[in-house]
Amino acid sequence: PYAGDMGGGFHPIRRDADFLAAGEAPIRPLLADLAFTRGQASWGMIFRRGSFAVSEADFLTIARAMGVADKVVAAG
Repeated sequence: PYAGDMGGGFHPIRRDADFLAAGEAPIRPLLADLAFTRGQASWGMIFRRGSFAVSEADFLTIARAMGVADKVVAAG
């Protein structure tokens, strides 16, 4: 992470990311499998927060649905 300079004294923290070529993954088939949506009638509310922590298990579930599970590396 590093501080970016947006001017006017604003220095947001940034992190570089490499993106994978991945397929789309509809959310509905994953709702019961993801800890952050399981059992939530209003499952979309968590996305309104902006950013939130996703467990490694949930991350891999999403990666499998997008067809890139074999290309991601575990957190270390």
